[in-house]
Amino acid sequence: MIGLLGGYQHLGVIMWAFFGMYILGAVLTVTLRSPEDPVHQGAAARQEREAPVGG
Repeated sequence: MIGLLGGYQHLGVIMWAFFGMYILGAVLTVTLRSPEDPVHQGAAARQEREAPVGG
């Protein structure tokens, strides 16, 4: 019984990990789909987010 509960807990963690990656992918897709220069705009957005954390 304990093993089954542990398995369900582990499955929940995996499910949330995939859910988080799905959300992140959707956000990046929307960011990169911008009509004006999507690649550079996406890169600039990522740099702006990372700069305060790094410095």
